[in-house]
Amino acid sequence: NRNNNKMTIEQLKTEKDDLLKKANTLSVKVKKMYAGIDIGAPMSKEEKEMKRQLSDLFSKINTIVKEINSIKKLTCKKSQ
Repeated sequence: NRNNNKMTIEQLKTEKDDLLKKANTLSVKVKKMYAGIDIGAPMSKEEKEMKRQLSDLFSKINTIVKEINSIKKLTCKKSQ
């Protein structure tokens, strides 16, 4: 939805916060489920999938932060 229309900084921050909540929830779930796992053992399919999802969420969050920073830079340049 971000590609087709320009989002405001507030909308981007809201989206980032929503993604952070999802990432935190998933992170807690992973830690609870796999707290006592032997690190020498291979990861289960489920653990790999959850870690991939976490990675994807943080990648999206990083992209949003970059967008917010770009908008702020443009706004600063226009106001000078």
